Amino acid sequence: MNKILKIVLAIVVLTGIFIAFKLIGPATRKPEDGFLYVKTGTSMEQLKQQLIDESILPRLTWFNIAEKFLNFDQVKPGKYKVGGGMSVVNLLRMLRNGSQTPVSFVITKLRTREQLAGKMGKAFEFDSTEAIGFLNNNDSLKPYDLDTNTVMGAILPLTYESKWNTTPDAVFGKFYEAYKKFWTAERRQKAAQKGFPLCK
Repeated sequence: MNKILKIVLAIVVLTGIFIAFKLIGPATRKPEDGFLYVKTGTSMEQLKQQLIDESILPRLTWFNIAEKFLNFDQVKPGKYKVGGGMSVVNLLRMLRNGSQTPVSFVITKLRTREQLAGKMGKAFEFDSTEAIGFLNNNDSLKPYDLDTNTVMGAILPLTYESKWNTTPDAVFGKFYEAYKKFWTAERRQKAAQKGFPLCK
């Protein structure tokens, strides 16, 4: 009887170790650029299929098991950093919590609204058409006291951080915030003395 009990216990322990390894051991493959992009409106089934299609997970068996234990029932869009060898549990926690990696949007030298829109469309979920639609719309720019003629004057060569699944308006809000912070009353006065036109 003791021998049978030891065998059963050994099986239970080994099974537990196997399950733990599958859940917290290395499981993921790093995507080509290191990120998983979950679009707005993605369903749970679509997310799972994406994980398979992009070869991030070889199969969904353990993902489906962990999904129930971690109460992962709502897909949150975003840009998620996925390294090679991430565990199923850590992957699920990241997706469940919406712990996405912000986009570092770097502006060096841009002359036209079209150039800015093209760059924005490549960096965020929205496309360049939506971006240029915002930049070419005086009604959209009115809250910033700008119009299509002055909008590019508010774009400073800086690095801006925003969520991937954001809007052109929200991204531009970052531009404008930096612009207002940079142009203090003292700097405005000096610029005016030198005859440099500024946005409001």
